[in-house]
Amino acid sequence: MSWYNQEFFTERNSAGEGFMHKWIYQQIGVLLEEITIQHFLAAEAATFTAQHEVAAVN
Repeated sequence: MSWYNQEFFTERNSAGEGFMHKWIYQQIGVLLEEITIQHFLAAEAATFTAQHEVAAVN
């Protein structure tokens, strides 16, 4: 699970273990034992550097 906002991550990091997600897993036939959720903050895990590019206009 990739998070982009620290505050939202802090509030919602266990959402995947809640009733709604468990119900969805059951509906699509995924056993809870088969699920692994790994959290990370995208900005900390990024391996790229954003570059500003200007498109050429002809």
